[in-house]
Amino acid sequence: MINICIYLIITAGIFAFNMISAGYLPVIFDMVWVVLTLFLVVSGIILRARVKVEAPTDMIYAEKGRRITVTFTVRNKCLLLPLTRGRVRFKFSYHASSAKEIKPMLSDIYYKRRKLRSRGNCDFTVRQEMVCDARGTYLIELEIPCPHCEYIDVSVDKIYIFDYLRLFFYSKKKKGYVRIVVLPSNDNTSEAASAINSSGIDEVKYSDVKPGDDPTEIYNFHEYVPGDKIRQIHWKLSTKIGKTMVKEYSLPIRDHAVVVADIFTDQMTIEGNDRMLAALSSILSELSAREDGFDLALPGMGAFIKHTPTDLAHYDPLGDILHLYDLMPYRKDLLGSDLYALKSDDNSKVFYIANAENDKALETAVMLGAVMITYSGEEATQGADKKE
Repeated sequence: MINICIYLIITAGIFAFNMISAGYLPVIFDMVWVVLTLFLVVSGIILRARVKVEAPTDMIYAEKGRRITVTFTVRNKCLLLPLTRGRVRFKFSYHASSAKEIKPMLSDIYYKRRKLRSRGNCDFTVRQEMVCDARGTYLIELEIPCPHCEYIDVSVDKIYIFDYLRLFFYSKKKKGYVRIVVLPSNDNTSEAASAINSSGIDEVKYSDVKPGDDPTEIYNFHEYVPGDKIRQIHWKLSTKIGKTMVKEYSLPIRDHAVVVADIFTDQMTIEGNDRMLAALSSILSELSAREDGFDLALPGMGAFIKHTPTDLAHYDPLGDILHLYDLMPYRKDLLGSDLYALKSDDNSKVFYIANAENDKALETAVMLGAVMITYSGEEATQGADKKE
């Protein structure tokens, strides 16, 4: 504003000089001032078109409770014109946190330089200065606090280009952004492993309806028929009853793990979601390490995801966890038939996780006979069918 006032004063002075003077000198002053003004305007317009601010990538992963540095690159594609002053206004959008919690964290980083502005909800804008040589690059580093598991969008809201005398500025909007996915830490992996081991899921059982190929356990006997293997003949029994009897081996059965992750939006808290996602991440990591396959039920999405042992060769729990990030704003109940289908499988071990402890959650856990119940991350391993 001050520079504009100075420019107007100089322009008025030149105009007054023209009124009281004659000869070539006023004309020279006029030509120099007009050429200078045109150069400032044209160079500013060129820089506005040729200066770009680029995001590092579309998505970045961060760990809850830490700060992450996001680097944006300023590129000046002009051959001869350097950028002596520019400004970028960035916008931070937190999807789950509250503005009351986030603002003090950002204030510690940006507010001392009067660069932080609140834009309602949990949106903030931060101004950063930039300079860039002709055909050069300039890096802008933003420090982002990540207190909770959520999405954080960091976008370039507006770019300002100033001329060389800082008389005028030219602005443009930019739509690109980078999304930060804040993931839970795996601090409670040992608790998840202990809960899985104590559930008895690794205990070997045998089918009582069909034979198998485990020679350590006998399922039944039958009289020899052509095609039976000689090594399966039970010689002592055959000698005793006078018939050639063949052993039928048992079929070993291992319990199949099913993880049910349930979200209740009416009792949702950001801390409860953090603990729930941390518990889910640990359980999925431990189950995938068993290489036996497992299923994941997401009642809020009406989804039932199967993971076979073959799938686990390239399995990443992140893909399943991100389903819940998209689910957090809303909820719809899983069909009752789907839940009863889980209960009908006697060989399933159900691990039930919910972000709140309420009657609906308890009723669902009891119906499923869950072997581990986790409410808001407060873990309690127990048989749900023992609850009244």
